[in-house]
Amino acid sequence: MKRLIISAAVSLAVNLAAFVINYCSWLRSQQLHLALRMHGGEITTELGFGLRGTHIYGMTPDQLTTHSLRFDPVSMILCLLIGIALVCLILSIPGKLRKN
Repeated sequence: MKRLIISAAVSLAVNLAAFVINYCSWLRSQQLHLALRMHGGEITTELGFGLRGTHIYGMTPDQLTTHSLRFDPVSMILCLLIGIALVCLILSIPGKLRKN
């Protein structure tokens, strides 16, 4: 139980730091630096640590290029769960090595 609480705290701290880094980079350059990018036609979507950035590019000279940012709870929860699993695995390795 203690290992799970430590894993959750470390994962939350790392995810919040990455969230802040992504938010600051969006304010500066309209890009999420720590993100998974998906390209398709005239749209690019960036998912990273609870944020979803969408870029819609105009295909003709009279169309505008738009950028939008929104909170994405699914990616935040997924990143937290993956972080908890990784930290829990890392914390269990020394115990397994000592038993052998």
